[in-house]
Amino acid sequence: MNAKTNRRWIPAIGYTLAIGFINNLLVAPFTNQDLVEWGPMLTALGILLGISGARDYLTKNKSGDIPKAVSDKGWKRKWIPVIGWALFGGFFINCALAPYIKVTCNDWSQLIALLTVLLGISGARDVSLIPQKTED
Repeated sequence: MNAKTNRRWIPAIGYTLAIGFINNLLVAPFTNQDLVEWGPMLTALGILLGISGARDYLTKNKSGDIPKAVSDKGWKRKWIPVIGWALFGGFFINCALAPYIKVTCNDWSQLIALLTVLLGISGARDVSLIPQKTED
């Protein structure tokens, strides 16, 4: 097996977490579906984003390309916006639907924790990947 197939489990975990967030934020308010435990799910998300962000930062100067091209992520990171859209749905349910129809609101502390993890880690990653200005 090559390195690409050896590491497919990493985005697979990301997509599995996305399913958990979709369940908790978009399905459970309407169905009383059992929730996936928030704490471990947020911890796993933080680990995935934190370590992959650190990897991007540490590999950014290893070639002339930005880390996306260095590590050939492509589809592998598309699970991150899926979680972001599930988060949007959670806020939408709480703010736009719950005042008008009978649904179970999402836990605000979990919404805020997820927002903090997503924006905090992705923001730090983005800032760290901005090319340094060179003085001419």
